Amino acid sequence: MELFGKLNGLEPVKFGRSQHTGKEWQAQRFELRATYNGKENILPLSAWGNTVEQLKALQIGDLIKCYCELRGEEYNGKRYVTIECSFVERVQI
Repeated sequence: MELFGKLNGLEPVKFGRSQHTGKEWQAQRFELRATYNGKENILPLSAWGNTVEQLKALQIGDLIKCYCELRGEEYNGKRYVTIECSFVERVQI
């Protein structure tokens, strides 16, 4: 799925190490300000690995295109949805 909008905010990058493989990882959450059906929305998105590096080249207010997947998870009997981005790029109007 493709999402278009303005980069609205960036949280600090988180780092860790996989307990299963021992490999290091990095993740970052960010906000996309987008308009759908005439309503403005601020969407929280997640980025991992190389996508975090792509975010470092962007600035707040940049118009961007995100390639995303929806992830559904269950935790303590509740369902959650995460929008996970696999690629982010700046676009020109």
